[in-house]
Amino acid sequence: RDKLQATPVAANHTIAVIRTLFRFALSRHIVKDDPARGIGKLKGGDGYSRWSEADIAAFIASASPMMRLALEIGLYTGQRLSDAIRLAWTNYDGARIRLRQQKTDSLMSIPVHPELKAILDALPRTGLMIMTTRTGLAFHPRVFSRDFRDARIKAGLPDGLSFHGLRHTAAYKLAEVGATGPEIM
Repeated sequence: RDKLQATPVAANHTIAVIRTLFRFALSRHIVKDDPARGIGKLKGGDGYSRWSEADIAAFIASASPMMRLALEIGLYTGQRLSDAIRLAWTNYDGARIRLRQQKTDSLMSIPVHPELKAILDALPRTGLMIMTTRTGLAFHPRVFSRDFRDARIKAGLPDGLSFHGLRHTAAYKLAEVGATGPEIM
């Protein structure tokens, strides 16, 4: 845990996994004690950085069309990377984006911001997915993360900005189109 203190979430997750393993071993009488018991959690960091309007403008000015689209989808839907890269054209009806979130299994119906609507309506629908790789295939999370990171670096933006940070910025964008508190949550 102490070796991972620079990343408190990873450190705490590691201890949680070890605790789970030892609970299993205790229930099977494989071990007699849980050495992870009593190890406290590290205090989390500052969380994900919110993107400023200047950050957004710099990214859009230098990114490829697909990475600009990715930023707009993250910015105007607030979805996690795993859900954003799985968005198919069938999830979009011109007014709302409907999907089942991968992490929570929650059904979502997100009002489409006018700026995102203009972008989506102007795109050619050449495949099943809204965002695709250069070869027209769905993004793998690692490939998407690499491409998004490279676009952020090219824009000269700091390391603290990530796709996930767009979720924080998305809240006020969704409020602009009349999303309710529970919809934003």
